[in-house]
Amino acid sequence: MDCFTHPLAAIGICKHCGRGLCHDCVAAVELSLACKGRCETHVAALNELTQRAKTAHEKAAGAYTKTAIFMALAGLLFTGFGAIEGSRAGFIPLSLGILFLLCSGFYFHSAKRYWSRD
Repeated sequence: MDCFTHPLAAIGICKHCGRGLCHDCVAAVELSLACKGRCETHVAALNELTQRAKTAHEKAAGAYTKTAIFMALAGLLFTGFGAIEGSRAGFIPLSLGILFLLCSGFYFHSAKRYWSRD
């Protein structure tokens, strides 16, 4: 691949526009390459967006984990209360407890998927 501007061999490709860049045209933006004086701000924005996505991913994993723990505790509480009440009066809390425990399993599974992507 040749440089987009000069008749020289390209040493890299701009992360924003995809043009070939030679030594004279290249600008390093963090760990990325950009067209000097043309795409540097765009590449910096792309890098920031990528970093935000990683942070959002970690926050989502933490939120799923906390929700799973809350659901498990609520499920145990309702199930225990329903078991103590017994017979007909304990049916609703027992059912809710089981529902909360099932939801907890779903959230633990989702949290595990998020954590495993790191």
